[in-house]
Amino acid sequence: MNQKFTKEQQLLVDEIINKGYNQDDFEDFVLLKEPNRGQDLTQWTYKELLRIIQLYQQEKKEKQSDSYQLIELDSPDISDQIQIIDRDTFVKKQTQESIKIVYYFYNNLSLD
Repeated sequence: MNQKFTKEQQLLVDEIINKGYNQDDFEDFVLLKEPNRGQDLTQWTYKELLRIIQLYQQEKKEKQSDSYQLIELDSPDISDQIQIIDRDTFVKKQTQESIKIVYYFYNNLSLD
């Protein structure tokens, strides 16, 4: 029995903790899905525990995927605000802006 417990405990460490899942969240998930067995590992076979871990991970991935889609759908459409220009045009525009700035300061320079 002790070897089985260690094997299942290692499965939890590998699949929940080491993969960055929240342990308390997983425990809540287990209690929600299997309230009769709960968190007592002696009530779970390795195969059953693996199944509930995979179910938990799948639900987490789906929720994460859904949240990414919501963000994407809610983002503003900026396609008409993007202007693609070649390097030479960019350099010319930057040079013209620099000239405008120098000209402005030169014309507004006052000597006291």
